[in-house]
Amino acid sequence: MRTSQRFQVSRVCVVTLLVAGLTGCVAQSPTSSATQATADPATAASASPNAKAPVASTGEAEGSSERSGQAAASDAGAASSASASLKPSKVSGKDDKPPKTWPKKSRKTESKENAVTDGFIQKTAQMTSPNFGKKMLSEEAPIPTPPDYTGIAMGAALGELEAQFTEYATNNWQQSGEISIVGEPKVEDLMIDDVLTHRVYMCLDSSDIQVTESDGFVVTAKTKPGTRTAVNIYDLQEHDGELLVVDHLFPEDPNC
Repeated sequence: MRTSQRFQVSRVCVVTLLVAGLTGCVAQSPTSSATQATADPATAASASPNAKAPVASTGEAEGSSERSGQAAASDAGAASSASASLKPSKVSGKDDKPPKTWPKKSRKTESKENAVTDGFIQKTAQMTSPNFGKKMLSEEAPIPTPPDYTGIAMGAALGELEAQFTEYATNNWQQSGEISIVGEPKVEDLMIDDVLTHRVYMCLDSSDIQVTESDGFVVTAKTKPGTRTAVNIYDLQEHDGELLVVDHLFPEDPNC
């Protein structure tokens, strides 16, 4: 009986092994925006309260004005180009397939997006049968109803959490350990069936996760940090003013 049960576990173990992920596994180093001002005679003179500003000739003034106009136009064009590059790509839900790897164009995650994905990951990491450790009077005891996950997920993502809970409750498993984020997440903004979707890429390390049965048998053992990592993708959408995880995907190449 145990052999059969352990064999059936394999599918869940794979899910458990991959239940962690982040984009750009290479951490990005922040670039300082501070710049050093170069002192020159004109700047030094204007810093003095009694100093008189130099008067430019008419020709110089016109040339300066023209150069300023060109610079402003150049800056406006650059800003427009940057904005266009981050414009959400339109995707049909039927044609939406798991990406091959990290996105080519992305942005950093915002605090609200971090909070939603962190909440989903924590629910996954803390999955445990409510009957774990209890002496069951009957092997045919009813399976507990899944908790309410609607505050963090909906659609396919909600179904995933409920299915995982049911599987853990059925097998009376306990999951312990933490899932950690490696590197810096990346976000790709998409319009899936005309709904703005924030696709968050994360490299997650689930090496610390361990799944056990009530009798102490280890279904999935914890391993050395960094030995069980995978890119996880979370699609976030806003519904009724609340940002929720609507789908959980894995790229074709989950290595990170």
